[in-house]
Amino acid sequence: MHNRFLSQEKLTDSNGNPIAGVTVNVKGTTISATTNANGLFSINANQNAVLIISSVGFKTQEVPIGGR
Repeated sequence: MHNRFLSQEKLTDSNGNPIAGVTVNVKGTTISATTNANGLFSINANQNAVLIISSVGFKTQEVPIGGR
């Protein structure tokens, strides 16, 4: 399994506005990151991993990293 470093990934709302303070966890691990004021985050994860994205006021989502 190969690790991927996702750098400067951006999370936005449905209007394209950046979302600050979002927690991004690698499912099944203790690896996590939080988005900054510009909605950006960086995280190290296996290329087959799933990211769990959660924030107050938003529905929690699970997103596979895949070939990103």
